[in-house]
Amino acid sequence: MSITIREFANIHYLHGAISNTDTKTVKKQLSTMLKTNKHLVINIDHVSFIDSLGVEMLGKLIQKAEKKHKNLKIVGLGSEDLYEHFGDLAS
Repeated sequence: MSITIREFANIHYLHGAISNTDTKTVKKQLSTMLKTNKHLVINIDHVSFIDSLGVEMLGKLIQKAEKKHKNLKIVGLGSEDLYEHFGDLAS
């Protein structure tokens, strides 16, 4: 797995690249965290790359959080691919 998730002070830090080989595992881990927490902060400062499946996975996780009335925040600079995708959605 080329991505790791570490928790510190109730913030979950993603480190590495999110590619198609990791997306399913990352989705499972983040979904579990979302089930057990009303508020979830994911920091992507150290995400060097995210492919289209990873972007889609995060988008679906955000939608799931909204439906469940959970507070999910994705913070940090992270991969430009992610900002390009969500910037297009905001336009």
